Amino acid sequence: MFVDRFSWLIQRCCKQGTDLFVFSFRFLLLPPKMVLVLNGVLQDDCPMGTISLFMQHPIYRDYAQQLLNIPTKSVGPVGLLYIGQREMPAATPHDKNINIVGTDDATTSIIFVVRHSGLGAVVLAHFDGSGVDEAVCAMVARVQELALGYPGGRIELQLIGGYRNPQSCGEEVFYNIMQSFHKHHLEIDLTQACVGELNTVLLLSKFRTTVQLLITIS
Repeated sequence: MFVDRFSWLIQRCCKQGTDLFVFSFRFLLLPPKMVLVLNGVLQDDCPMGTISLFMQHPIYRDYAQQLLNIPTKSVGPVGLLYIGQREMPAATPHDKNINIVGTDDATTSIIFVVRHSGLGAVVLAHFDGSGVDEAVCAMVARVQELALGYPGGRIELQLIGGYRNPQSCGEEVFYNIMQSFHKHHLEIDLTQACVGELNTVLLLSKFRTTVQLLITIS
């Protein structure tokens, strides 16, 4: 599609006597449409880090606090699917074998959940920054596949992990994940961001992550 459109522009430039170099150069510099939704608003620019996200959209502080206020609960192995880093399982509310998908040990890495609001289908992943672009495309495609027949739903994104440490490792992972979702062609609604300082506690002069275990019920 890009080649066809560019060829059409070249032909138009030649017919109209437009400076081909200038016209094509400007065309190539046009930025792609960004479709990440923060607090219900389409974004032109992706947040550079967790601090800028919380400053520009303080509502995510409230969302994170709501998550932190949920009491912890022990669950048994029946119906539980545990995942490790770089695994991406999918589940729906109609799954007879999987009721709970969970992972833990999210320190500098970040857990992210892609969910279809109409069906409730979820794909959960746990990444440290490598292979994020491919994971984002695969997760969104999988949720869309599971949600066929539910056209009214939205694609939602939830981020948990990436605690604040002196090396800012979690910040780099957060930025990579946000950029990957921001480049996707579908509108994706960020509904949770318990990351950075909101997922950090100082104990005995050491930074610790507040949420290490995330469980999502399909």
